[in-house]
Parts: sequence; structure tokens; C-alpha cells
Amino acid sequence: MAGVPIYPGTCDPKDILNAYHKWEADWYYCGDVHCFGEYSSFSKRLWNEHGVTLDITEEDKIDLKDGVVDMFTYSYYMSQTYTTHQVDKQELASYGIKNKYLKYSDWGWAVDCDGLQYSLEKIYGRYRKPIMIVRYRSCSSRILDTIRDYKDWNT
Repeated sequence: MAGVPIYPGTCDPKDILNAYHKWEADWYYCGDVHCFGEYSSFSKRLWNEHGVTLDITEEDKIDLKDGVVDMFTYSYYMSQTYTTHQVDKQELASYGIKNKYLKYSDWGWAVDCDGLQYSLEKIYGRYRKPIMIVRYRSCSSRILDTIRDYKDWNT
């Protein structure tokens, strides 16, 4: 999976709910199937929103349950910030809006070393499985420190 943590753009409850729904669609939709062996309750909402109908057989459900992963793996790249509010063009980033607390690469990607810890804590809190970061984009020394800290959380 592409690990891109999502922040709400403001403390407006609509932004918070919007960010949560993006976590569901971007992380939990596939992660829940991989780790729990079943589609989450919000999957049907997503299918309805996008006009998708799946023909899931009982055999499919058994195969999903039997095929859960032993660990959660993802590549960490950047974070994204979204808002439900109108913003000026200069506030836009390559994905979502600019987070005024972060710096951005020439590609418009947020350089967010704390986003790795944020994503580790959210993912481990949901799945309780070992996590392997298979690729990361920046903040090399911070990532090693975060991984060391993460290992301490699980001992």
C-alpha cells in the first residue's frame, strides 16, 4: 500500500469527518480485507457512492478469511491535508491543500517526518499486526528513530 496519512485541514467537524472517510477509503478499505479477511461495514457505502455492485459468494468469503496477512506492509511517502472549505489556488498542494506546518518538495509533496509515526500508530492500533515499511521517501534518520521507538512500544 502507499502510505499517505491524511489530516483534516481545520478543526471543523466536517473536515474531521472528511479526513476519516479518506482514511477509510485509502487505508482501511484494503487493509481490512487483508488483515480481517472481510469487507468493512463502510465498504457498502463506498460501493453505493461509486455505483459498484459485487457478486461475493460464500466461497469468496471463506477465501478472504483464510487469506489474511501476517503483517501490514506499506510504503511511506508524504502526508495529505484536506478541507471541505473553499481555498485559494495558492493553498493547493499536489494532493489536497498545503499544511502550513510542513515544508513541500519541488513535486508539491509534504515532507512530513511525523506522519510516519502517525500512520504507524493508527495502523497498529487498528490491526495489531507487525508492520513493515517497505519504502520511504524522505526523513531517513527520523524514520530510523521512529522505527526504534515503535519497536519499544511493542515490547
